[in-house]
Amino acid sequence: QTPKDGRNIAKDLFSFETYGVVRCDSCGTQSSTKEDCIDLSLEMPANSADVVPLELLMGNYFRPTEFKGKDSYQCDTCNGLTSAKRTLHIGSFPQTLVVSLNRFRFSPATGGKVKLMTQVSIPSSLLVSSIPYSLVSVVVHSGGSTEGGHYYAFTRLPEYTGSSVCHWYKCDDRSVTRVTFDSITSTLCRAESRDCAYFLLYSK
Repeated sequence: QTPKDGRNIAKDLFSFETYGVVRCDSCGTQSSTKEDCIDLSLEMPANSADVVPLELLMGNYFRPTEFKGKDSYQCDTCNGLTSAKRTLHIGSFPQTLVVSLNRFRFSPATGGKVKLMTQVSIPSSLLVSSIPYSLVSVVVHSGGSTEGGHYYAFTRLPEYTGSSVCHWYKCDDRSVTRVTFDSITSTLCRAESRDCAYFLLYSK
């Protein structure tokens, strides 16, 4: 329900802005584009027995993209194709940062989507462009395929309203049980586990 003052609560909490800057290697001219986002959508590596650090996936997301050869950049200043680099930055930071892990991918072999089971290490805190965030929730997909499965969540909540002491809870349909952060990482970082982190929510 929309508040009476017209504010969009979801947008206030989750939306942020990214901007990409392309710099021509020949003349140094820069151009930029902006995009409104509600999550950082991270590409997952192929199925692996190794646990992949979340920081590595974040680094891949912000890694500069090179344009050269057949993918050269059309520079208006040079009036021709040149090599260039594109960098991605966050222009505004959300109160709650949603990190989505792209586990579902189209497979040419099957002609459909498959689930990537690679597990990702989940830090309790995350530094994004010098802005500190703390993990507050993990949405989990349980199951080995895209055709079925089950979703549940781990959530960190204060002991009582206004308390600085927080505890972790597993919210699975009607069942809510108190857990430890160590048990969460143990569940989600086992190579053989069918329970995989899907969304990570970090709050300022």
